[in-house]
Amino acid sequence: MDVAQKNREAVSNILFDAFSKVYGAFRSVNVFLISDPPDPKQWGEDFTHVYIFADDQPVDYLGIATFQQGVVTDRAIIRIDQVFYASYHANLDANQLSNLIANAIAHEIGHTLGLDHSALTTDVMHDGLDHTVHSLMPPSFHEKQISMMNFAIRKLGA
Repeated sequence: MDVAQKNREAVSNILFDAFSKVYGAFRSVNVFLISDPPDPKQWGEDFTHVYIFADDQPVDYLGIATFQQGVVTDRAIIRIDQVFYASYHANLDANQLSNLIANAIAHEIGHTLGLDHSALTTDVMHDGLDHTVHSLMPPSFHEKQISMMNFAIRKLGA
């Protein structure tokens, strides 16, 4: 995904804001979120990979993740190009785009921490994030989801 030189600072600011919202969404979850690759001497393979990338191949999803109910898994992928594409066609402003990016990332990380889809349309774990809803608010998890993610993490360490 090519970003014109004149737009790079704006895109960088949007991504920074989105990542801040992701960190906020997981504030009550016992996870360690970093943007640098983990030190293999310290972590081995005991971490979840979250890939955020752009590609030329069109797809009909914003992200995918490995998932097993109540179990921590190891992979999530967010197609940032698809998030930008949805945002462009919905005419979202910078804050709405930031919210949509953050919700897409939080949704896929939620799957890697054992959360399934929710029937509630405003829930970050709703199947098929809707830009008309999820661009209006930053991601957040309700108490039961936080408990479920923390339980899956504790099982991993047991």
